[in-house]
Amino acid sequence: MIRLFYFKGLILSSINLKLCKELRKKKRKYANAIMLLLILFVLFYIVMENRNVKVIVDELIYNYSIDRQSADNNYLKKDIELTGKFKSLLQSAYGEDFIQMETLNDTMNLYCILNNPELIEKASSITSGTSVTIVGKCLGLKEDIFDPPLNSIFIEVENIKWDGIKKKYP
Repeated sequence: MIRLFYFKGLILSSINLKLCKELRKKKRKYANAIMLLLILFVLFYIVMENRNVKVIVDELIYNYSIDRQSADNNYLKKDIELTGKFKSLLQSAYGEDFIQMETLNDTMNLYCILNNPELIEKASSITSGTSVTIVGKCLGLKEDIFDPPLNSIFIEVENIKWDGIKKKYP
């Protein structure tokens, strides 16, 4: 009789083991599906977070002149693609080079800071009134360093794009 109970226990335990294995497989499938969804969500977030904010010069100036706090939330320390017309290449008393963009607003300027000699060379070949796209980081609204000082928006330039690149070479 002891063997009979022992035999029933083996049958019951083997059924339980099969059920446990099936449950483990299902749990593994669900866990894999959840991990895949999490990975996709993280990748989507990274792609959306690193995307440049596209804006035109007058829109950026208008946003800063209306509500500085909301403009800072949208642009400050973010990578932006700024499109507008090149006005001039300037140099401050401290030796920093800037691109000044044309604006419709007389009370606010937009300057793009050039820290790279290659960018300075590129900018020197752009003529006034040329439509350019500046890729860089928005540093926000500050008092400018030129005379007379105005409130100005500064962009740290990473790249300059424009059509009709004029070469200096003959």
